[in-house]
This record gives sequence, structure tokens and C-alpha cells, in this order.
Amino acid sequence: MKIKVTHDFKDAEEDLRLRKKGEVYETSEDRGKYLISFKVAKEVKEKKGGNPESPDKMPG
Repeated sequence: MKIKVTHDFKDAEEDLRLRKKGEVYETSEDRGKYLISFKVAKEVKEKKGGNPESPDKMPG
């Protein structure tokens, strides 16, 4: 799960590493949900599929 930090905190599972507001990182599903429940992070939804070309460049 990818999460984005919303409030600075010291990550107890990473030797009290300081996680700063705005940092995005990958963590386990359980850990992510735990941090989200404490309102120090939000889940980052990954976009899947789709056409990478701009709609302006599409034919038609």
C-alpha cells in the first residue's frame, strides 16, 4: 500500500525515522491502515491502465 504522510511523526517500525508531511512511501497493508486510522497518513490511489497520450493529441 502506498501512503502519503499528512502530519510529521516518528515511525516506530523504522527505528523512529522522522516521516515528514508530504512524504509518500510504500508500506504493508496493515501498517498503512494503522497509520491512516491515527490520521497521520492518507492512502495514495494508483492510476492503472488508460492511454498515456494527452486528449489534445488524440485523432478526431
